[in-house]
Amino acid sequence: MKKIFTRKNFLFLFSWMFSAISAFGAGDFPLTATIPAGQNYVHLSWDPSALPGYIPGKYNYTVKISGDNGASWQTCSANYGKKIKVLNVFPDIAGSNQLKTWMGTTETDPGMGLIAVDPIAIASFNANPDSYLKDAEGNYQYDVIMFGTWDCNYSRDLSVAARDAVEAFLKTGRGVLLGHDTSSNMNQGTCGAPHVNFNYLVNTYLNESTPSVGSYLAGSSTVKAVNDGFLLKYPWDLSARTSFTIPYTHPLGQIANGIIWMKFDIATTDNRNFYLTTWNNMAQIQTGHSNASATLDEQKIIANTLIYLAQFTQATSADAHCAMDVAAPDKPTAVRTACKTISIQSKDNGTANQFHVMATDIGDQTRTYHSDTISATPKAGLAGYFISEDHDPNGQPVIIRDGMGHVIVNPTVTTKDNQLITYTPLTNATYIHIQAVDSAGNLSALSSTISPVISVNVSTRNISNCIGETAALTADGTATSFTWSPAEGLNTTTGKNVNATRSAAGIYKYYVTGTDAMGCTAKDSAIVLSGHVVCAGSSNVPVSLSDNWGTITKWQYAFSPFTTWTDINETAGTLIVENLPETAKIRAIVNGSTPTDAVTIKTFPKPVVSITGATGICIGSTSQLSPTSGGTWVSNNPSVATVTNAGVVTGISAGSVTFTYTRPDGCSSSLTIP
Repeated sequence: MKKIFTRKNFLFLFSWMFSAISAFGAGDFPLTATIPAGQNYVHLSWDPSALPGYIPGKYNYTVKISGDNGASWQTCSANYGKKIKVLNVFPDIAGSNQLKTWMGTTETDPGMGLIAVDPIAIASFNANPDSYLKDAEGNYQYDVIMFGTWDCNYSRDLSVAARDAVEAFLKTGRGVLLGHDTSSNMNQGTCGAPHVNFNYLVNTYLNESTPSVGSYLAGSSTVKAVNDGFLLKYPWDLSARTSFTIPYTHPLGQIANGIIWMKFDIATTDNRNFYLTTWNNMAQIQTGHSNASATLDEQKIIANTLIYLAQFTQATSADAHCAMDVAAPDKPTAVRTACKTISIQSKDNGTANQFHVMATDIGDQTRTYHSDTISATPKAGLAGYFISEDHDPNGQPVIIRDGMGHVIVNPTVTTKDNQLITYTPLTNATYIHIQAVDSAGNLSALSSTISPVISVNVSTRNISNCIGETAALTADGTATSFTWSPAEGLNTTTGKNVNATRSAAGIYKYYVTGTDAMGCTAKDSAIVLSGHVVCAGSSNVPVSLSDNWGTITKWQYAFSPFTTWTDINETAGTLIVENLPETAKIRAIVNGSTPTDAVTIKTFPKPVVSITGATGICIGSTSQLSPTSGGTWVSNNPSVATVTNAGVVTGISAGSVTFTYTRPDGCSSSLTIP
């Protein structure tokens, strides 16, 4: 890794991902920072060689981080990825000795193989605390001490000697975690007298008050995260979750004035309601009311807290994983540039943090020194966009999360910061929903845009007429131009309004395609049903089906009330209907099972004709035929006899003659005289 800042440089520099490093305060020794390529943390290194009496091992170092430009500071563990040792002081009852089991030994256990636990009963610890805390050479051999995990702490307090030993341990920068009921100044009934020595430690080092009255709260088996700092991110990244399940427990006689990480899911919101609180290198968790029971959630919370409390190092560098990019990318801009093209753009944002390192003289812990204060802004970089298409204005992309609730970064489209990309919708959905995601899984605000939409509507979809009549077809919508097909029978193929005239009975489908200014198209259809009129007994009535319906499977007919359809053994493109006894509807079955619209073939009865006068007509005399109106009469042999449209017959000469009456619908009947 390349050093990109020294205490003499006051330049604003950038890493490979444009993450910022800058300095804004000189201290007692130099501090430098780099952001390793492809990583979401800050690597810190410092040079304490100019500190008084410096030799390796003389100083402990604690990393401090601020996310508000130095207004407030938290400790950041300097032991990321390193194993720690924990002394579990359990309260004299064997069932409370559970921490070692909870943490386990492998990478899949709650302790992730990072936490080695040695248990000891509090009675033994109280008798000779340093014999457990230190090795034979007098060096501390643990990073953190944990007390508790039993209701009332089994009525056990620290001895004065143990209190003083724990205080000395804390002053070195090492961590202490207290469980449920270890500290309290209330009359605890069956729990016995207040634990004055634990109370002293929390009052002095945990920024916790322990009043004697008024602080009891009913608890819960659910807790919620109220802080999003490093404690919730390592070794288990719990930051994406807001609720955790624990065995029932409650606070008792404590008021947390430090950092509260989790609270009980109860109505009380003041500082009496805390499940987990820290202040510098001390913490209290309410584990223990249910007597050494812990859910997997709670075991992971304890593991994170123990790692968090192992804060200092004697090395001169640390990976500050407390500094992570948690900032969302910009809300994407989405602009339609062509019919099926949307231009999308966004950029990632980094998370600014400030750092300094505190050096504590191990031999004289009142002597502390501070490094330069520098700023570093990790920025993961834009990874791409999650995109969904639907007809819901409130829709959103599908985001897949892992078992811890973190976004799995597998975007629909990949990209980089400020890169303008084009996206082609895959469907005809009305809305396109877009969220940018960076490589750390941070999601932008949702951007929704209306997909390219064009509408074409035929005003009347089904038009029934007779052959030779004109069917007026009209289209409308947001399209700017219209094209009709097929051309057969149309007076024109362009424009909103066209006329269709067919010379044969049939079922004809016409399509209209609309196009807008960006070249987007949409299609609708209209059906012209050209019917035919036949007389009873007529034969060979042709019915056609336009090609764009599909493949004809069979034809069917139905008589009034047109609910029962009978198959016709015919699959040709043109059906010949023979001798219909009454009005019928004809349809085709296409593509296996789809019925077309039905055309009406109307059947009229033949007219009834008769002679109402003399059947034998003399030359020059007359007779009368019926009907006498509503049609026309014709003589096939006017040299023998003539007839008027009123049915009056006049004899001309001897012979035989046939008279035919025809109605306007074309149906006719004849009679012959003699």
